[in-house]
Amino acid sequence: MLFCEKVKRIRRQFLAFALIVFTLVTADTGNVVFADEVNTEQKNGYQQAVLYEATDGQVDQIEKNYASTAEISSWKDYSNSYFYNQLNSQQKAFYDRLDSVCMNYLVSSNDANYRQDTSGNNVSGYTNYVSYEGLEKDEAFVIAQIFRNSNPQYFFLSSEYGNYIVNGQGYMCIGMYMDMVSGAQRANYRNEFQTVINSWMDIINRNETDLEKEKAAYDLIMDNTIYSTCEYDQSCVSVFLEGKSVCAGYAQAMQLLCNGAGIETIAVTSSDHEWNKVYLYGNWYNVDCTWDDVGNASDSSYSYLNISDSRVAQGNSSHNPENIWTIYTSIPECNLDTVVMPEETVSITGVYIPDDDAVNIRAGAVIDTKLTDVTYECTVIDYDYATYGTAYFPEVKRTQDKTDNWMTYTPSHPGMYGFCWRAYRNGEIVSEYGATHYFAGNQINSAMIYVPDRNVDTLNFGMVFDATTRENVRIQWFLYRPDDNVYEAILADDLVQNIGEWQSWTKKSGRYWIMCRVTAVNNPASSMCWGVEVRNGVVID
Repeated sequence: MLFCEKVKRIRRQFLAFALIVFTLVTADTGNVVFADEVNTEQKNGYQQAVLYEATDGQVDQIEKNYASTAEISSWKDYSNSYFYNQLNSQQKAFYDRLDSVCMNYLVSSNDANYRQDTSGNNVSGYTNYVSYEGLEKDEAFVIAQIFRNSNPQYFFLSSEYGNYIVNGQGYMCIGMYMDMVSGAQRANYRNEFQTVINSWMDIINRNETDLEKEKAAYDLIMDNTIYSTCEYDQSCVSVFLEGKSVCAGYAQAMQLLCNGAGIETIAVTSSDHEWNKVYLYGNWYNVDCTWDDVGNASDSSYSYLNISDSRVAQGNSSHNPENIWTIYTSIPECNLDTVVMPEETVSITGVYIPDDDAVNIRAGAVIDTKLTDVTYECTVIDYDYATYGTAYFPEVKRTQDKTDNWMTYTPSHPGMYGFCWRAYRNGEIVSEYGATHYFAGNQINSAMIYVPDRNVDTLNFGMVFDATTRENVRIQWFLYRPDDNVYEAILADDLVQNIGEWQSWTKKSGRYWIMCRVTAVNNPASSMCWGVEVRNGVVID
């Protein structure tokens, strides 16, 4: 049993005893109040970021070489890229430079820097300064805050930031807790930090579903953390190593554990509070373990676990996000108060169209559901219908079998086609996804007639041709008298797959041309014709 959990249970037992005594002594009093309990609306210990202007004497080092952190994948698993993905290229470049510097401090024993007051006393620590080239100072300050709040694994960072201008170029650093400036001491913290995280992650990952893993993380934090201010309460290290924290530490710990379990989770701040938004099964939910922590997970009503924006903000102003989250990025909306499980949803997450075979286009839908009362529909869209006089929606497929998720369509002409897969439940569209594909159709690349034996009375003519596919090729044989400009007969007219490529003709006196045309059925513009002259029974080359 962890120490903090014991403390909480002892505290509850003591409070229960105190309540009995208090009730006996003040039996005429109508209400009993726990002085020890903290009103949830007072559990707001988030400290807003502070930016100071550094002078030449306060800057020890400006980072100029940024090492790649691609190989440090295990630590990055605890962060999230939700806001990073919304930044522009210059903002991302600054974010990446901060990440490189902080990762170096995380995995190495390199000393950081001390900031001193005018008397030469150390007042705080800070990272190396990094350039925010292409950004304004205020913009860089916002990006730096987004970075710090999205990377809880950098437990040594404080909520202080420094700005420094040299030769017109701006540089910024992030504050560091004094005890963690020393590389050796920070490495000790890191090892203890990682040991606790590994232990908690092992408990979390024993669960099967994301919802169960999320609740396990929630319970671990509430079981092992007392709401109290402390030296590192703006970092999750206060939760993992001290067993006490304020909302900032709670939210950063929840973000770290959930992301580590593969559940996308972000931390959001207001002017005085910090909480989480968690992505489960296609929807975002608000999570506030600070306000739900009433002493022990078993006592919690989970009132702030997986709820909507309207509900989390009801009766308080502490869940109104500060503007750093909406200047360059946006915050996900949370519209549900109940987690919708996968077995209650239908999701079409993609439409896959492999290369066509010049005859058919196949479009497969990626369907995820456990429901059986769903109808699926795939509508073909012919974007070139006006040119060819065809229908805009030439074909529709319907099925109630989610495994029957392939649509095969045979186009009548080349052009652009769309395939829209939809899922219907109770007459309403519950999910849809579409994709387009350009169909070039069959292509006749070359053609000529071959006469293997010219000395027989009945000649055999073979049409040798090259096409993308020999299927759906129309072959036409004609007998033409050039001297009279007359087509005497159509010897054959059908698909190659029905009659083959060969045609026989018995010699006649006079001058004749044996002609053959091959045409792609689904691409009439692709056609080739070849002829052989037979003059009084002699084949003329």
